[in-house]
Amino acid sequence: MGMTHSDVPESPDYLAQKGAGHSGRISLMHILVIALSLAMTIGVWQYSKIQTENQTQARFDASVNRVLALIADRMAIYEDALWGGVSAVESHGGDVSRTQWQIFAKNTAP
Repeated sequence: MGMTHSDVPESPDYLAQKGAGHSGRISLMHILVIALSLAMTIGVWQYSKIQTENQTQARFDASVNRVLALIADRMAIYEDALWGGVSAVESHGGDVSRTQWQIFAKNTAP
């Protein structure tokens, strides 16, 4: 008795007869693994996107608050200078000469 090609354990015919070969079909398990992988990828991408947007919004809000504080500080300085000008005019009885105003302005400049 001789061995045929289908009797050799490594041959494709032997593997196909024994059911150990790949049939080329995609099983339900393959589809589930791919679907689960895709769902997880989309979920992580969405989570990452939301986190990035939240961080960007937080940085923007912090910058807005910092700029608003700087503007408020600058406006307070201008208000103080205006009140100083009012006081200078009132201290001279409401009549300030150009020379007196120039002296005042020169001494109040930073």
